[in-house]
Amino acid sequence: MLRIVLIAMSVAALIIGAFLIANTFGIVITQRTRELAVLRAAGATGGQVLGSVLLEALIVGVVASAVGVVVGVLGTLGLRSLSRAFGVAIPEGDLDIQPLAILAALILGVGVTVLAALGPARRAAATSPIASMRASAGEPERVPVRRRILGILVLGAGVVIAGLPSQGMPMPCLGLGIGLALVGVVTLAPVALRPLISLLGLIGSTSVAGQVARESALREPRRTAATVMALAFGLALMVFAAVVGASVKAATAEQYREVIAADVVVESAGQEMLGGVHAAVFDEVAAVDGVGTATRIKYGHWRDRGVTSALSAIEPDRITEVAHLRMIDGELALLDAGGVVIAERVAAERGLGIGDALPMTFARTGEVGLPIVGIIADGSAQALQTDYLVSLATYAQHFTEDMDASIFVTAADGVSPEQLAAALAVALEDHPTVQVRDHAAVVAGRTQTVDQLFGLVTVLLAFAMVIAVLGIANTLSLSIVERTREIGLLRAVGMSRASAWLMVEIEAVLVSATAVVVGVLLGLGAAVATIAALATTAPLELVVPWDQGLVLLAVSAVGLVAGVLPARRAARLPVLEAIAERTA
Repeated sequence: MLRIVLIAMSVAALIIGAFLIANTFGIVITQRTRELAVLRAAGATGGQVLGSVLLEALIVGVVASAVGVVVGVLGTLGLRSLSRAFGVAIPEGDLDIQPLAILAALILGVGVTVLAALGPARRAAATSPIASMRASAGEPERVPVRRRILGILVLGAGVVIAGLPSQGMPMPCLGLGIGLALVGVVTLAPVALRPLISLLGLIGSTSVAGQVARESALREPRRTAATVMALAFGLALMVFAAVVGASVKAATAEQYREVIAADVVVESAGQEMLGGVHAAVFDEVAAVDGVGTATRIKYGHWRDRGVTSALSAIEPDRITEVAHLRMIDGELALLDAGGVVIAERVAAERGLGIGDALPMTFARTGEVGLPIVGIIADGSAQALQTDYLVSLATYAQHFTEDMDASIFVTAADGVSPEQLAAALAVALEDHPTVQVRDHAAVVAGRTQTVDQLFGLVTVLLAFAMVIAVLGIANTLSLSIVERTREIGLLRAVGMSRASAWLMVEIEAVLVSATAVVVGVLLGLGAAVATIAALATTAPLELVVPWDQGLVLLAVSAVGLVAGVLPARRAARLPVLEAIAERTA
């Protein structure tokens, strides 16, 4: 799971970086318009101009990727401490640097850089020599109609495909649909963001500095869109992780509260799913005064058509005294005859019913066809953490392990859950690896893994957000160079240094605020589609963690940080030198 998370975060960082690379090359190409025009006039072909820009991108990519590999290797030294802070344990060991991983990082880094520079390179090569000499520093505001149509079609297709899993289609459609929708949004961004930027820009347009900042953001639609999308993409992932995590956590807790009626649960302090509680502990628990009902549950792995699955072993005659299990068909008591109860969704997906034989391969006994004697509701199955239930007697036939995972205990009449927990804690003092927890603590433990995983994801995404913030600063810095003459003229007609500083800061905040709005909408959209798809396999409802809104406010403030150095540079431009500066 940690490897999957790290790969996903790496892909996110590459996508964010691609936006910034494309933006940087686009600005640089615009500033070198006259230089490229001279080359074209001197006989250079469009292909040669294209090749020169791509060669430059290749060199930048090689150097940046090499530096990135070194920084990445050094960064792994702190990964163990970072993961430990969120409860995700990485085994101790020496740092293992594999040549294949280094090579893959270099290839991806160089490849992303060259691909990101391809668009600006094509625009440079497609401009005629005379048009280039007459071009201004600004890029055309109009976005081709074909691009708009293409963006609408791709976005629409992505939304439709992302919704297919909620109708029973394969889950990979979700990823494909979200990916297509993102491509569509990026394609339409130069057009779609103009009204939003105009609206948000009205807030700061009461001053001259605010008006100029708003017009500057609107003047370069592609550049502004790329900067916004770089930050919005990272923020969308954070919103997605927060919403999906909160929804999964809420569903897990609710299912457990609704199904499990035990007052106290005895389980391993290490929370090992496959065991951790010695079988003799159950006898000690049952002998404690104040215990009403005690029943154990075991977990085991088996091979299901080439895939490893888990099952739960229960006592059919006692489990109903500590859990409210809802049966769709059949009876739990029939498990004593050696059958298996499966979850409702498994029965629907595989077309199985009562009396069918389920082929199950065990390490001890090989392949065995267990008859299906019941179908249990998905919520009840999820509370017991597996989709397959067998009796303890059947478990003993196919597994050599004899460790309990959990012991569910209810209090006897006249005994409170607190008194029962205290008595059990005293009775099990000789078992330091066993813990006694009440119902609320067990619910918190069941959701702890979700908090750990999504907490780590959020922190890793924060590092990707740093890249986006640097991109805002980079874009503004290059923009200041491009607008040197414009800023000089504004200073000449009376704009103070403070106003010049404020102008750049407002533009940075405007970009950040736009990214927050877009990121929240994209993240919520992806989360809704994901939860709708997951709800077909387990009870799940959308939960929005509004308490994390402060994080969004903090992200919207990154514009202030990103704009500090560019604003300082704009404020310190010498007026006469700035006026004398010739635009590219």
